[in-house]
Amino acid sequence: VHAEMNAIISAPRKDMINACMYIVGKNYLDGKLVENANSCSICKRLIINAGIAKIFVRDTHDEYREIDVNEWIEADDSLVEDISSGY
Repeated sequence: VHAEMNAIISAPRKDMINACMYIVGKNYLDGKLVENANSCSICKRLIINAGIAKIFVRDTHDEYREIDVNEWIEADDSLVEDISSGY
């Protein structure tokens, strides 16, 4: 289970709405931070479903990247209506 999934399934739904999630990617072999770490597509969907508003990703020891979860929703091509299919 990914850390995002574990956090979401372990917390009450009411605590997820408009919450912030902090994540960090570390290489298990050398402990170094993973460059441009981000959630996988399944975790992104879980985060969206949970109602989490912002993600903070640790990029370096002192720097964090802020992600507005609404940007994931707006950029999700699977949520765009496919006019050609009639759905």
